[in-house]
Amino acid sequence: MRALEETGLQSCGDVAQRQLQLIQQQYQQLLPDDAKKAWQAAQGHIYQWGDKSSRMLHRLCQATHAVSLGPMIRNTRGELLSSPREVAQSFAAFNSELYARRDTVHVDQITEFVQALPLHLSDTACAELDDRITEGDLAAALAEIRTGKAPGPKGFLCKFLKYAATQETLAGGNPLGF
Repeated sequence: MRALEETGLQSCGDVAQRQLQLIQQQYQQLLPDDAKKAWQAAQGHIYQWGDKSSRMLHRLCQATHAVSLGPMIRNTRGELLSSPREVAQSFAAFNSELYARRDTVHVDQITEFVQALPLHLSDTACAELDDRITEGDLAAALAEIRTGKAPGPKGFLCKFLKYAATQETLAGGNPLGF
Protein backbone atom coordinates (compact mmCIF):
# COMPACT_ATOMS: atom_id res chain seq x y z
CA MET A 1 0.00 0.00 0.00
CA ARG A 2 2.92 2.35 0.66
CA ALA A 3 4.01 1.86 -2.93
CA LEU A 4 0.56 2.90 -4.04
CA GLU A 5 0.56 5.95 -1.80
CA GLU A 6 4.03 6.99 -2.95
CA THR A 7 3.10 6.80 -6.62
CA GLY A 8 -0.24 8.46 -6.08
CA LEU A 9 -2.18 5.64 -7.73
CA GLN A 10 -5.49 4.40 -6.37
CA SER A 11 -5.34 0.59 -6.75
CA CYS A 12 -3.29 -2.36 -7.95
CA GLY A 13 -5.12 -2.19 -11.28
CA ASP A 14 -3.84 1.36 -11.77
CA VAL A 15 -0.28 0.16 -11.07
CA ALA A 16 -0.61 -2.66 -13.59
CA GLN A 17 -2.09 -0.32 -16.17
CA ARG A 18 0.73 2.20 -15.67
CA GLN A 19 3.37 -0.55 -16.02
CA LEU A 20 1.69 -1.77 -19.19
CA GLN A 21 1.75 1.75 -20.63
CA LEU A 22 5.46 2.06 -19.82
CA ILE A 23 6.19 -1.27 -21.52
CA GLN A 24 4.19 -0.21 -24.59
CA GLN A 25 6.12 3.08 -24.78
CA GLN A 26 9.45 1.26 -24.54
CA TYR A 27 8.35 -1.19 -27.22
CA GLN A 28 7.24 1.63 -29.53
CA GLN A 29 10.65 3.29 -29.13
CA LEU A 30 12.41 0.07 -30.11
CA LEU A 31 10.29 -0.52 -33.22
CA PRO A 32 11.40 0.90 -36.58
CA ASP A 33 9.07 3.31 -38.36
CA ASP A 34 7.79 0.65 -40.77
CA ALA A 35 6.78 -1.57 -37.89
CA LYS A 36 5.00 1.33 -36.18
CA LYS A 37 3.01 1.99 -39.35
CA ALA A 38 2.16 -1.68 -39.67
CA TRP A 39 1.10 -1.78 -36.01
CA GLN A 40 -1.17 1.23 -36.49
CA ALA A 41 -2.66 -0.28 -39.63
CA ALA A 42 -3.24 -3.54 -37.78
CA GLN A 43 -5.01 -1.72 -34.97
CA GLY A 44 -7.28 -0.12 -37.57
CA HIS A 45 -8.03 -3.51 -39.06
CA ILE A 46 -8.79 -4.91 -35.60
CA TYR A 47 -11.54 -2.34 -35.22
CA GLN A 48 -12.82 -2.80 -38.78
CA TRP A 49 -12.66 -6.58 -39.26
CA GLY A 50 -13.28 -8.08 -35.82
CA ASP A 51 -12.38 -11.80 -35.77
CA LYS A 52 -10.14 -11.57 -38.83
CA SER A 53 -7.83 -9.24 -36.97
CA SER A 54 -5.66 -11.89 -35.41
CA ARG A 55 -4.81 -13.31 -38.83
CA MET A 56 -4.18 -9.86 -40.27
CA LEU A 57 -2.10 -8.78 -37.29
CA HIS A 58 -0.06 -11.96 -37.50
CA ARG A 59 0.54 -11.42 -41.22
CA LEU A 60 1.58 -7.80 -40.73
CA CYS A 61 3.83 -8.51 -37.76
CA GLN A 62 5.36 -11.49 -39.51
CA ALA A 63 6.17 -9.37 -42.55
CA THR A 64 7.85 -6.65 -40.51
CA HIS A 65 9.84 -8.92 -38.22
CA ALA A 66 10.65 -11.70 -40.69
CA VAL A 67 14.22 -12.64 -41.33
CA SER A 68 14.65 -13.83 -44.87
CA LEU A 69 16.72 -16.98 -44.91
CA GLY A 70 17.06 -19.07 -48.00
CA PRO A 71 17.53 -22.79 -48.04
CA MET A 72 20.55 -24.00 -46.12
CA ILE A 73 22.70 -26.89 -47.38
CA ARG A 74 26.07 -28.43 -46.57
CA ASN A 75 28.78 -28.46 -49.20
CA THR A 76 31.22 -31.32 -49.81
CA ARG A 77 33.55 -29.99 -47.10
CA GLY A 78 30.72 -30.05 -44.52
CA GLU A 79 30.30 -26.26 -44.28
CA LEU A 80 26.79 -24.89 -43.86
CA LEU A 81 25.82 -22.56 -46.73
CA SER A 82 22.90 -20.16 -46.42
CA SER A 83 23.52 -17.48 -49.04
CA PRO A 84 21.59 -18.13 -52.28
CA ARG A 85 24.73 -17.42 -54.30
CA GLU A 86 26.79 -19.94 -52.30
CA VAL A 87 24.02 -22.54 -52.58
CA ALA A 88 23.85 -22.06 -56.36
CA GLN A 89 27.64 -22.30 -56.68
CA SER A 90 27.65 -25.48 -54.60
CA PHE A 91 24.98 -27.06 -56.82
CA ALA A 92 26.86 -26.01 -59.96
CA ALA A 93 30.13 -27.48 -58.67
CA PHE A 94 28.49 -30.75 -57.64
CA ASN A 95 26.63 -31.19 -60.95
CA SER A 96 29.65 -30.30 -63.08
CA GLU A 97 31.71 -32.89 -61.17
CA LEU A 98 28.93 -35.46 -61.48
CA TYR A 99 28.47 -35.07 -65.25
CA ALA A 100 32.21 -34.85 -65.94
CA ARG A 101 32.74 -38.43 -64.74
CA ARG A 102 33.33 -41.10 -67.36
CA ASP A 103 31.53 -44.41 -67.28
CA THR A 104 33.46 -46.93 -65.25
CA VAL A 105 31.26 -49.89 -66.19
CA HIS A 106 32.96 -52.90 -67.78
CA VAL A 107 30.96 -55.23 -70.01
CA ASP A 108 32.69 -58.39 -68.72
CA GLN A 109 31.72 -57.51 -65.12
CA ILE A 110 28.09 -57.03 -66.14
CA THR A 111 28.10 -60.32 -68.05
CA GLU A 112 29.52 -62.21 -65.06
CA PHE A 113 26.92 -60.64 -62.75
CA VAL A 114 23.97 -61.51 -65.03
CA GLN A 115 25.16 -65.08 -65.51
CA ALA A 116 25.43 -65.52 -61.73
CA LEU A 117 21.75 -64.59 -61.23
CA PRO A 118 19.30 -67.50 -60.86
CA LEU A 119 17.05 -66.55 -63.79
CA HIS A 120 16.20 -70.02 -65.04
CA LEU A 121 12.61 -71.26 -65.14
CA SER A 122 11.62 -74.69 -64.00
CA ASP A 123 10.62 -77.30 -66.58
CA THR A 124 6.95 -77.14 -65.54
CA ALA A 125 6.88 -73.33 -65.88
CA CYS A 126 8.44 -73.60 -69.36
CA ALA A 127 5.89 -76.24 -70.35
CA GLU A 128 2.98 -74.06 -69.17
CA LEU A 129 4.29 -71.10 -71.14
CA ASP A 130 4.76 -73.19 -74.29
CA ASP A 131 1.18 -74.60 -74.20
CA ARG A 132 -1.58 -73.10 -76.35
CA ILE A 133 -4.06 -70.70 -74.74
CA THR A 134 -7.23 -72.54 -73.75
CA GLU A 135 -10.78 -71.31 -73.33
CA GLY A 136 -10.42 -71.67 -69.57
CA ASP A 137 -7.31 -69.48 -69.58
CA LEU A 138 -9.15 -66.86 -71.62
CA ALA A 139 -12.25 -66.95 -69.39
CA ALA A 140 -10.10 -66.64 -66.26
CA ALA A 141 -8.20 -63.70 -67.73
CA LEU A 142 -11.44 -61.94 -68.76
CA ALA A 143 -12.91 -62.49 -65.30
CA GLU A 144 -9.93 -60.80 -63.67
CA ILE A 145 -9.99 -57.67 -65.87
CA ARG A 146 -11.36 -54.57 -64.19
CA THR A 147 -14.30 -53.10 -66.08
CA GLY A 148 -13.09 -49.51 -65.88
CA LYS A 149 -10.05 -50.19 -68.07
CA ALA A 150 -9.51 -48.45 -71.41
CA PRO A 151 -10.54 -50.21 -74.64
CA GLY A 152 -8.16 -52.79 -76.05
CA PRO A 153 -6.29 -52.52 -79.37
CA LYS A 154 -9.42 -53.49 -81.35
CA GLY A 155 -11.52 -50.85 -79.57
CA PHE A 156 -13.65 -53.24 -77.50
CA LEU A 157 -14.40 -52.24 -73.93
CA CYS A 158 -13.60 -54.70 -71.15
CA LYS A 159 -17.25 -54.71 -70.17
CA PHE A 160 -18.22 -55.83 -73.68
CA LEU A 161 -15.58 -58.59 -73.71
CA LYS A 162 -16.80 -59.93 -70.37
CA TYR A 163 -20.42 -59.85 -71.52
CA ALA A 164 -19.63 -61.58 -74.81
CA ALA A 165 -17.59 -64.28 -73.06
CA THR A 166 -20.39 -65.05 -70.60
CA GLN A 167 -23.05 -65.15 -73.35
CA GLU A 168 -21.01 -67.51 -75.53
CA THR A 169 -20.21 -69.75 -72.58
CA LEU A 170 -23.90 -69.89 -71.54
CA ALA A 171 -24.92 -70.73 -75.11
CA GLY A 172 -22.35 -73.54 -75.13
CA GLY A 173 -20.20 -72.00 -77.83
CA ASN A 174 -16.61 -70.97 -77.98
CA PRO A 175 -16.05 -67.64 -76.17
CA LEU A 176 -15.27 -64.86 -78.64
CA GLY A 177 -14.76 -67.29 -81.53
CA PHE A 178 -11.47 -68.87 -80.41
